Amino acid sequence: MMKNKGTKKLFIIFFLELLLLMLFQTTALAMSSKAEKVITPSNLKEWEDGATVMKKVSGKEENFQVEVTADTTGLEENYYTVYIYDDTKRNIKTYDGIRFSFNNESDVELKINLTLSINSKLSVMMTDASFAILEDSDQENIKVLSTTYGTLSIPAHFNGTVCIPFSQLYNEEGEQVSLGTIQSWGITTIMSEEQLNAYTIGNIAFLEGSVAAMKDSLYLIAMSGDNEIALPEAGSVLKQYQASVFDLEGNEVDSKVSFFLKDKLEGASVTEDGKLEIQSSCAISEITLYAKTNESVNAGEVVIALKQDNQETQTMGVPKVEAVNKITSTAYTNLIKSVIWFRIFCVMIVILIATIFIDWFSEAGANYLIMKKRLYKILSEQEEEEEP
Repeated sequence: MMKNKGTKKLFIIFFLELLLLMLFQTTALAMSSKAEKVITPSNLKEWEDGATVMKKVSGKEENFQVEVTADTTGLEENYYTVYIYDDTKRNIKTYDGIRFSFNNESDVELKINLTLSINSKLSVMMTDASFAILEDSDQENIKVLSTTYGTLSIPAHFNGTVCIPFSQLYNEEGEQVSLGTIQSWGITTIMSEEQLNAYTIGNIAFLEGSVAAMKDSLYLIAMSGDNEIALPEAGSVLKQYQASVFDLEGNEVDSKVSFFLKDKLEGASVTEDGKLEIQSSCAISEITLYAKTNESVNAGEVVIALKQDNQETQTMGVPKVEAVNKITSTAYTNLIKSVIWFRIFCVMIVILIATIFIDWFSEAGANYLIMKKRLYKILSEQEEEEEP
């Protein structure tokens, strides 16, 4: 009897543990790898081309961090570069990526890039063909973002982890390079004039087997379509969006993509295949459209600005039946006004031309009389000279 009670108790504990695991399990959102080497930069340096830079270094290994403040106040209109780099020779042959924490304390997004210097003439960095992984510090939101104009955009007030696979680094010719020993590595920040940016970098690690550990759940979902929509005066407008899927090695994947809106928005809806419909009554200024696959834990996204269209008819507009009279009446009124103004303009042109001709004829007549008098005077003088 005691044995049965013990078995029953163990079964209940096992069942509860399994239930808790199922209830509170989290998909492997956290960036993972087979192994990692946490480093402490031992020879941290900086380079800038005009900005005033201050940095504060503290801690070691997981607790290492460098706090950076960059100020371009008072500088002329331009883009400025701040390069924080570890001037230490390292062998990274066995690693396939790097991760580091990044806290953007600024009110604007920061444009960054990663550079690995192999020698004085060769280095690799992210280009327009690259992407990286961003994960919030609470591990509830993870994104795979492509670069824009060769830089990775870190949102304002982002606090989390950035992971960059080495497969996303290229030389100046856009070619991948076999990585072995590097002379230095660093992070570049691009900023414009009249900015004061503050950010912190820390907990840096080189990753081994990271792509293999994450490639079955993280994908780059590149979305295409209009990022600005003009709302019609009445009815609705339809726009079609597409998405392409790539794995962490940059290979395109044939996978079904589903589009969605995270929140229910009045006047906006989207089908799973990417047909977005916006009603003229939609009152918000922008919406975010998402797309994901069944395999991906992350979603691609595009932010779409909505603007009122008071000047021209929007392509693919679908007016409601009761709004047709309103639209045609408005068009007819505008047409009548245009004709009236055109007539007024034509009359003014005619008056101007007539005035010019009248003035010209008046001057011509006056000149003719003067010349006629002079001619008569000359003839009279000649006749007087011929008389004996």
